[in-house]
Amino acid sequence: LSPLHPTRYYIESLAALPFLVKGETARAIALCQRSLRINTAHTATYRVLAAAQALHGDLDSARKSMQRMLELEPDMTVHRFLQRYAGGDSRFAPIFAAALAEAGMPR
Repeated sequence: LSPLHPTRYYIESLAALPFLVKGETARAIALCQRSLRINTAHTATYRVLAAAQALHGDLDSARKSMQRMLELEPDMTVHRFLQRYAGGDSRFAPIFAAALAEAGMPR
């Protein structure tokens, strides 16, 4: 993609999720941060970032990321996330959900 591609933030956000699932949290965090430099209002990126930060052991950053996500999407809960998450029936879903809760997403 061109560095100026209008949906680059979305592609980088999508690319972060497989790294998160593989346990490569640092790579997932880096991709999310690049995505958010382009679009600071993409809530899906904040969810992946907060989970990656929590699983990476950086709870302070995870809570800050979750706080921003909840400012943009105040009605989001872990339950709603799992209903909408395409991988909701995967083995990773409970790990992702627990990381989001640890980061401060209401259950």
